[in-house]
Parts: sequence; C-alpha cells; structure tokens
Amino acid sequence: MGVVKQGMGHGDLTLDAYSQVWEECLAQVLFLPSQSKYTRASLASKKDRIESLEKRLEQNRQHMAKQAKIAAKLEKKLKILMGGYQARAASLSASLQDSVNQVETALLEQSTFAFLKQMETVAIPRRLATISEDVARQTDRERELQRRYDLLQRELEGLKVSSNPTSVSAPITSPPLCVTPPIADGNTGEAEERDSGDGGSGVSGGSGGGGREEDEEEEEEDEEDEEEEEEEEMERE
Repeated sequence: MGVVKQGMGHGDLTLDAYSQVWEECLAQVLFLPSQSKYTRASLASKKDRIESLEKRLEQNRQHMAKQAKIAAKLEKKLKILMGGYQARAASLSASLQDSVNQVETALLEQSTFAFLKQMETVAIPRRLATISEDVARQTDRERELQRRYDLLQRELEGLKVSSNPTSVSAPITSPPLCVTPPIADGNTGEAEERDSGDGGSGVSGGSGGGGREEDEEEEEEDEEDEEEEEEEEMERE
C-alpha cells in the first residue's frame, strides 16, 4: 500500500482516506485464474467470478496452513525457552489463589466474630443481672434455711430437756399394821396370820406401782427418740 502510494505520487493523504480508496478500487478488480490476469469485476461473467472466488479461497487456505506451521514451530521454541517460567507461573498462581482464599476466609471470620462481640457486649449486662438475682435469691434461701435449722435445733434441745427431767421417786411406805386386842383361846394366832398377810400384800403392791412408772418413762423416751429421728430426716430432706 505504501509502495503504490509512493509510486503513483498520490500525495500526503491520511491513512484512513487512502485505505478507504484502496478497498474501493480493489473491490472493482477481479483476478481471472483461467486467463491469469486482472480485469474489472463488472466485465467478468458469473463463471469467472466463481473461479476467482474459488482461487482466492484456495490461496487463503494455503496461507492459513503456512502460517499454522510457522506458529507451531514458534510455539515449540517458546515451550523450550519458557517452559520453566510457565511452570513457575502456574505454581505462583496456585499459591496466590490459595492466599486469596485464606484472606477471604479470614475476613469472613473477622466480620463474624465482630458481630458476635457486639451481641455479647449487649447480652453480658443482662446475664450479670440475671446471675446476681439468682445469687441473691439463693442467699436469702440459705439464710432462711439456717434460721429455720437454728429454730428447730433449739426446739429439739428444749424437747430433750423437757423429756429428761431430774425426777425424785417417792419413798415406798407400807400401810400401818392393824393392832387387834388379844383374843382368848386359839383366835389369837389366826388374827396374827391375817395381819401378817395384809402387811405383805401392801408391800408387794407398792413395789408393783414403782415398776409401772419406770415402764412409762421408757415408753416416753422411745417416743421422743422416734420424734427426733423424724425431725432429722425432715431436715436432711
């Protein structure tokens, strides 16, 4: 294009204007393979046009095959020269992608924990208030249980004192002997036997009354022991 421009003396035209004129002129010219010459497209027959297009297609195919061979040779040379760089570039690309994934994961974790921190900052005072209320409630309950335990302990001691008083048993006295005037004949012996029998029965009756009092005291002590055991079980519960 530059050679034609210089040879024809077209002057100082812009490249765009010259290219447009060149394309218009080239479109009006048609190569005829049968005659091996160029002619105007308007003067060529349909058959000549078909042959011209087929020839141009074949030339383009040959040119494409030639350029493909050249490109294959250049690609082979580039693989030999740049193979190490390509392998290094692939390794660095994988490492870079891994680093990018780690950064994205770290950013996601950072945003998640920042949100969690905000939520915990809002929730901590409420939790502390709830725990303080629970502690105060438990303290009051323990204080009340201690007071109740002290009261029950005092009642238990009072019951022990009241159930085990220092009792003095009354002396056992025998009923007075009946003095009868002496009777003549053999009746005197019978009267003495009756008197001695009455005295013995009185003494035995007195001793029997003392045994019953001891049994009653033992029963009361057993009942008190049972009550104490029941109270201790209730306290443990």
